[in-house]
Amino acid sequence: MGFPAALDGAIDDILGAFHGLDHNGGTVELLGLVQCGALRDEEAETAVRLAAHTEDGDMLMTVVFSQSEYMNMKTGVPISASDVDNYASKSVFTILPNNTLLNGYQVAVNISLINIKIDDALKVSDFKYKLTCSDGSTTTNLGSGTGASFTSDVLKNDSLSLGSLSTSANTFNASKTYTCTLRVWLQDSGSSQNNLMNKSFSGLVKVGTAIKK
Repeated sequence: MGFPAALDGAIDDILGAFHGLDHNGGTVELLGLVQCGALRDEEAETAVRLAAHTEDGDMLMTVVFSQSEYMNMKTGVPISASDVDNYASKSVFTILPNNTLLNGYQVAVNISLINIKIDDALKVSDFKYKLTCSDGSTTTNLGSGTGASFTSDVLKNDSLSLGSLSTSANTFNASKTYTCTLRVWLQDSGSSQNNLMNKSFSGLVKVGTAIKK
């Protein structure tokens, strides 16, 4: 399927920036692109595919957002801990490394949230997030936190690091494909949380990759 002209142009701009990456190392960033609602939760089958290239045009890594790279939610009824996997708002994406090109390199993939907007009422421990990545056989919890993680410094810098995969930590292998899920939810505390319901939270998932020989 084709993307809207504005989205095609944004993808071209981002991919064009990657051609300066050389074979000795560097950093690239793969962004979930759209904030305009072109990709909604009910259109999860419509994926955004982003690729990092070397200066010769060789593909290093592809990231496919299959479910909502732009998180835009209002809190509803609090969720019990046992129901988080089923009912939390989520962003799902797949990381597909090019094993041939990345073989022999040290690789670090950092996943973060940018363009953050959070209601002040949600900067509490009952508002939670969790990032997990699976290589098909093992699921790893890369990071978790609460509304208290959205400090003034985080909001000023407009970036919250959610977690990372890396060769140095033995959590990244270029021969494997990783499916990652960021979940965000209001957890049931067992007491009244009316003041936390119908509050807004939004952000854009960013995948940054650094390689070094």
